[in-house]
Amino acid sequence: MIRRARLLLVVLVGLTMTGVSACGSVDAGSEAAAEFRLWMADTEHVDSLDLNSNNDLPWSGTLWAGAVVDPDATVSQVADVARRATSFESRASATFTIGYTRGDFVARFAVFPGAPAANLAMIQLADHVDRSTAATEFTAAEASGRSEGGVTVTAPDGFLVVFDQLRTLLAAKDVRAGELLTVRDAAETFSIVADRTSGATGPRAAFEAVLAAFPVTAAQLTDTTLDVRVAVDETPEVEALARRAAPAVRTTVQFGNVTRTGQGDYTAADALLAELTAAGPVVGAVLSPDSAQVTVADLLTLRAMYVAVGDGPQYDGVALTIRTAGDRFAVSSYDGQPAAYLPVLNALSAPAWATLLTAATVDANGLDVRTADLTLEQARDLGAVLAGAPAGVEIEVRPGTGIGFRLVTSAGLTLDSLDTFGEPTGTEGELLVAFVDGWGATA
Repeated sequence: MIRRARLLLVVLVGLTMTGVSACGSVDAGSEAAAEFRLWMADTEHVDSLDLNSNNDLPWSGTLWAGAVVDPDATVSQVADVARRATSFESRASATFTIGYTRGDFVARFAVFPGAPAANLAMIQLADHVDRSTAATEFTAAEASGRSEGGVTVTAPDGFLVVFDQLRTLLAAKDVRAGELLTVRDAAETFSIVADRTSGATGPRAAFEAVLAAFPVTAAQLTDTTLDVRVAVDETPEVEALARRAAPAVRTTVQFGNVTRTGQGDYTAADALLAELTAAGPVVGAVLSPDSAQVTVADLLTLRAMYVAVGDGPQYDGVALTIRTAGDRFAVSSYDGQPAAYLPVLNALSAPAWATLLTAATVDANGLDVRTADLTLEQARDLGAVLAGAPAGVEIEVRPGTGIGFRLVTSAGLTLDSLDTFGEPTGTEGELLVAFVDGWGATA
């Protein structure tokens, strides 16, 4: 069943550039931005301007000129703004866009010099998407030189419906959009990337056959392939069903929350995953014959799993990485003994670090800690926490916007022991002193 929800649509189309030679400032991009602001100053229904410019070479530059129109502007009034904006001439190469926000709908799209009919068609299309679909955003912008469309929808079970709707709308209007369309849900769980004239007929048939028989949790379709994930134990019936529906389509199937990559013997990786799953819930896992990357909900689960399987560095030839959701904590067993770092990670999981710590990673290189900006007291506390790391290992610290530094753990850590990534300012120097003081306080 298709859920009623506002959708997010994005259309990407190639843009053209325009430029006219004239005498003026050596900084052509900056000059063009200033001139465009004056050019649009008395234009009705313009709420604001969004300008960016580059001075590429002497007397040449680039201008990205966006006009944000009033939310109540009509199609005709928006067309007037587009006509005024695209009539602007300068020595800079210029790209023009129109944008507006109406309620929960946001539009931003390209308009072109000397193309009033095509611009009007784009304005009408954006208006139609707003008034006749569940869209929350419609954008049309430069796509790295390629003319292609892209759509993002918020309802996973409606991504194919929106793909067809956009195909119909583009066919009915003379807009500058290419043949390739991309439609995906906001979480990028479901997507289709296909020619809008063919519509990925085969992969859609395979997907719909699987969807009718199994609980599908993710799917990616192209003109020739289907990658699908189902919430059941591994069974060959899923792939067989897809191939019966569309024999020429290359179908790849993943099961549950486990993704398999590459060919080979998965016996050791499967056994390791079974041990980990017995120790705590697995949010997701990516396996290869010689590696297991496992995501868990929190550090407590990560610790329980290392207690259950022991301390690597490898498990029957399988390298293990366990990370918490959001990558806040990650521990890899590729080398060394990561369990030795767990007391430090446990200290960093305390409520005091809930908003300050952005990431803590343990791997073959040692411990990497990243935080938000720290006060002197917080820098001192961080030094005290990290002093609990094993002796003789490398720690890298990046405290927000402050200067980062590297050290090798030792009982007699001094300010000179810190290898800073640049020359610290006065305030940064004070933070480094506070960090060393906190480290020494635990001795």
